[in-house]
Amino acid sequence: MDWFRSYLTKKKKFVPVGGINAKINIIECGVPQVSVLGPLLYIIYTYDLSDTLNCVKSILFAHDITLYYSSSTVPHLYKTMIRDLNSLTDWFQANKFSQNVSKTNHMIFSSINSQHITMEIKLTNKIISKINCVIFLGVFIGEHLKEDEHI
Repeated sequence: MDWFRSYLTKKKKFVPVGGINAKINIIECGVPQVSVLGPLLYIIYTYDLSDTLNCVKSILFAHDITLYYSSSTVPHLYKTMIRDLNSLTDWFQANKFSQNVSKTNHMIFSSINSQHITMEIKLTNKIISKINCVIFLGVFIGEHLKEDEHI
């Protein structure tokens, strides 16, 4: 524990601007980037993240989180997703993680045209954009699950 404590505490940072170093600040939390222990500590730190979700399933890859859920009705889908997103937001705040809402979006997979669906999801009072195609681990996936987007 002493080894981890010494690795993670009393770290300092500064930003050089125009050849001049800004004020040195103490880093309160986090893991140094591009470190050997970074990936292991991240896995340990986020180990219980999926436990905060009641119904929604999650896929974690590096620092990205993909949530998914299936429902026969769109209102139930949105209600469930919003509830679990709120739980996830609480987890992020309790664990001093930040959410990048501008890089967050949602998509509905359907065999019918989902363009007419007007429900919205908010995260920290910001609307999450609805998209028609997502890139997931290098594969383009469209809302109708056809190969057109990837090809």
